[in-house]
Amino acid sequence: MRVYNRRKSLEMGGLMSKNTIRNKHLSDSSVKQKQQRSLIAQVEQDRLGDSFIYRVRSNIADMLHIGRRREAKHAGSIIRVLVISLVLVLTLTQAGPFFADLSGVHAETAINRWGTVTGNGVNLRAQSTSALTSLDTLNLNARVNVISQVTGQMTSAYGDQWYKVKYIKPDGRALEGYLV
Repeated sequence: MRVYNRRKSLEMGGLMSKNTIRNKHLSDSSVKQKQQRSLIAQVEQDRLGDSFIYRVRSNIADMLHIGRRREAKHAGSIIRVLVISLVLVLTLTQAGPFFADLSGVHAETAINRWGTVTGNGVNLRAQSTSALTSLDTLNLNARVNVISQVTGQMTSAYGDQWYKVKYIKPDGRALEGYLV
């Protein structure tokens, strides 16, 4: 903003009245406002035309935060890509074991655990063969302590896997034998 006083106007080569000084000041500010309006209109026109070409002076660009707006959009897209990538990686690492080959996975062994007889009239034998007589006959849901798993005589229905068990009878006697 220019300030004119009487001495300065005399130095400039003539007398200027107060009204002339006021009009000079108003004309300078109105020219600046018109320039700013035209630049803002040009920016709005470019924005509406999707050209995003901003031909503005640096002070107007700073005033409108044009450059910062574009940087913020770019930063938001980078964050969005990072979040999606992170979710994808976490999802695949969690789902990966479900698609793996399960041939190397084995069930937990029944050794040193309590088990329940699932058949009625199961023979408890002294050796892992059906050729000898049975020690006792176990009923359905009888509880036994499984000591080990052994390979014995092949039986047609159950294969050759026998379990060495310890069975406590209702009268308190303990029996050790083999079950198929």
